Amino acid sequence: MRDVVVAPVPYSIYDELPVGDGSREGERSLREDRFLLRLSNFVQPEVICCTAGVGERTRQYLAAGCRGAVLEEIGGDRRTLLVTRGDVGERLAQLRDDSVVCMLNIGEHKAVWRRLKSDERVVESFDLHTIGIVFLDRRLSPRAYVAYL
Repeated sequence: MRDVVVAPVPYSIYDELPVGDGSREGERSLREDRFLLRLSNFVQPEVICCTAGVGERTRQYLAAGCRGAVLEEIGGDRRTLLVTRGDVGERLAQLRDDSVVCMLNIGEHKAVWRRLKSDERVVESFDLHTIGIVFLDRRLSPRAYVAYL
């Protein structure tokens, strides 16, 4: 996971994907999209689910990270990477135990993020101040990390 956060070398696929408009907000968004590409590549999900509010460019980066994954509404009985900008609601109960949930803009959804981290199915969590990630995989050791993206 360290290489996902730190990104020691740029991925060559970055050159093939759309970039921001050069603004400060666009650069932050591009940095997050590139992080999500690396996360998708690390997780290697069978299904990538994006809730409302996750933009088209972000979906392209997620798909580029794991070309074998399909973009669907919910993963069901397949390894899933769920990307959301708010409450996961009932979706968490529908995910397989080796799935990963990535919440964008956790600063705007602090209560939802705390509730997600404290769910009994969550084994490992990463708080990157703008993005939160939880792993449901019981093979991992229970841990909680805080870092800057």
